[in-house]
Amino acid sequence: MFRTTIILTLLSLPVAAANFYVSPDGDDKFSGSLPSVNAAKSDGPFLTLQHARDQLRKIKPAGNTVFLRAGVYELPAGIQFGPEDSGATWRNYQGETPVLIGGRRISNFTPHQGQILKADLAAAGLKNPAFKQIIFAGARQHLARYPNYDENNPYGGGWAYADGKIVGIYQEVPGENKHTLVYKPTDARTWAHPEEVEVFVFPRYNWWNNVERIASIDPATHTATLAKDCSYAIRPADRYYFQNALEELDAPGEWYLDKRTSTLYFWPPVPPVSSPAGSKSAWELKPGGQWQQAGGATANTTAAQTTDHGPRTTDSAKATVSIPTTRTILQITSGTTDLTLRGLTFECSEGTAVTLQKTTRCTVAACTIRNVGDYNGSGVTVSDGSNNRVAGCDISFTGSHGIGLSGGDRPTLTPANNVADNNYIHHVGVFYKQGVGVSMNGVGNAATHNLIHDTPRMGIMFSGNNLLLEYNEIRHANLETEDTGAVYTGGRDWISSRGTVIRYNYFHDILGYGREGTKWLSPYFAWGVYLDDNTGGVDVIGNIVVRAHRAGLHLHNGRDNLIENNIFVDSSQQQFEYSGWTDASRMWKDHFPTMVKGYESVFNQPAWKNMRHMELAPKDAPLPDKTIMAGNVFQRNIVAYHDPKAKLFRGGNVNFAYNTFDNNVYFHAGLPLITGTLKKGETGDDFAAWQKAGRDTHSLVADPLFVDAAKDDYRLEPESVALKLGFKPIPVEKIGPYKDELRATWPIKQAEGAREKPLSQ
Repeated sequence: MFRTTIILTLLSLPVAAANFYVSPDGDDKFSGSLPSVNAAKSDGPFLTLQHARDQLRKIKPAGNTVFLRAGVYELPAGIQFGPEDSGATWRNYQGETPVLIGGRRISNFTPHQGQILKADLAAAGLKNPAFKQIIFAGARQHLARYPNYDENNPYGGGWAYADGKIVGIYQEVPGENKHTLVYKPTDARTWAHPEEVEVFVFPRYNWWNNVERIASIDPATHTATLAKDCSYAIRPADRYYFQNALEELDAPGEWYLDKRTSTLYFWPPVPPVSSPAGSKSAWELKPGGQWQQAGGATANTTAAQTTDHGPRTTDSAKATVSIPTTRTILQITSGTTDLTLRGLTFECSEGTAVTLQKTTRCTVAACTIRNVGDYNGSGVTVSDGSNNRVAGCDISFTGSHGIGLSGGDRPTLTPANNVADNNYIHHVGVFYKQGVGVSMNGVGNAATHNLIHDTPRMGIMFSGNNLLLEYNEIRHANLETEDTGAVYTGGRDWISSRGTVIRYNYFHDILGYGREGTKWLSPYFAWGVYLDDNTGGVDVIGNIVVRAHRAGLHLHNGRDNLIENNIFVDSSQQQFEYSGWTDASRMWKDHFPTMVKGYESVFNQPAWKNMRHMELAPKDAPLPDKTIMAGNVFQRNIVAYHDPKAKLFRGGNVNFAYNTFDNNVYFHAGLPLITGTLKKGETGDDFAAWQKAGRDTHSLVADPLFVDAAKDDYRLEPESVALKLGFKPIPVEKIGPYKDELRATWPIKQAEGAREKPLSQ
């Protein structure tokens, strides 16, 4: 009896969590139980992540941790975690920086011609190499191109322009195809292998780009025929460049892969700004595998201690050439639960760096993800599953999106509760110009407390239901495209993005880039909050929108949206815009079958009964005057602006009997408010006519009394009339990232971008 009691007691004691360690100095023959190799060199950490994973599986991973020491871990085929790895934590050791690359480091370079080096990849163990990017000194290099990349004007420079007579982007052209580029005679090129050359082009609408291979060249007509269709026709004055020809390797930072001989050609770039003052020499590879700036100190190629923009200093940088050999660095597969990645750095992959597919309560936290992804590759994607988090990460220079979230069930409105929180995301969409900071779909997912800047298109793009966009700061967005916004959604299926809340965000300097005739302009054609194409049932509450070019808010045939308690400041053209359809509009007719299908897919579902105005079917939407927009409420907002030419409101096909405006504060720095109410030839006070027509009957024209608008402090003085009309102070102190143990860096040092170097024409 006594012995049995002792045995039962011992069995009930908690089992201590096991820790494993991995290090570039380790050995998979070791036990992995020591953080460093012992003095006798008989034991120490593991060498590879794969071995650590397999050993951890033997003791059941739940509650156990694998610590990664500083250094570079090559994962040429990536690494995969599954249900058998649930419950484990993989993290950095005591603040160190382990770097996981989805490829190989290359150092067998030899001189080729001038500053150009070459490496035999077959001799380095890489057979049939195929990749579209290389990383050197912490920065993605440029595939050899014409015209060359313009580092002093990265958005407005470095382009060729299609030849021909200008055609308006919204003008239809009979017989037009999507695979023909007519180039100017001055842009004619000669290549040994034109069939390898690609065209990187923004076709027609300037909404996003395509990268397509050339099938043939007709020198007589200056015509390049592409192997595949682009999204739209390539029209005269559309901007493009050619890439992927050895003949175009003529500038520092360019490279080219000859697949026929497995040879990589590379002209190392001018060192980063931390180089000695005035130095413009490129890197050279010295005997022994060291990179050296002419006249400068060396940089060993065996590690990758870099910043987002290159080595920290030329005398201590660990510069290396890395090439991706896998699409995904780390995959977490279906059925995995409670797995945590923390404090790791991911770099160099052809596709998305980290993917979570149908996982539950998995976390990617305090990680740095940079220089990853091609046209279809992002930083982190969470696909389906539930209660997963991407938190506190620094994500930059991704081929497509920074973070992608999806999941949840639409018919039942079951939320996925996947969250992107407290992340710092910048310079996304390197290859795919529809790439955004956070792309969010599904039901019940959230993007909160993120800082997003320097994006080619939107900061956050979303579509689904009951989504949450809260406490985010988005700035200097839409640097390369037009007809866009800080945040964007559409409702062509009638039910998107109903139930979504956009609350307590700060959107500012929303620029846009587009063309009028042959002149390219920025800012151009960009909004703050953009609810496009019949979006319905979205709440826009408590946001601050500053310096959005076209307007702070755009409802494009929106319906049932609540716009309340926001501050809109200094849009250049108008402050808010309503663009409606009629039942004769092409857009309404084209999308009507899709709207009916979307409505019928959910209107009988119990979960949808409480969704705002879901009792109305698309067929019943046209009003007596044949317009569609209805149910939108614009109330208790503050609108303030200075530009004498700017309007308060611009609208079309809006029945004001079905769209409400009231209890707002408007201020045009003492100038008249222009709403478009007065008809051509009429004189008088336009805003008075607006009010006489029954709009904004309780609204006031008055200075809202911001604390310091010149310094972008839009808190209100206690005497503000807006407070008397029921405006509630916005919790600005909560907007943006916050200090947390799961934050990759703090305080955040924001990367240089369009704020520091504005786009030049």
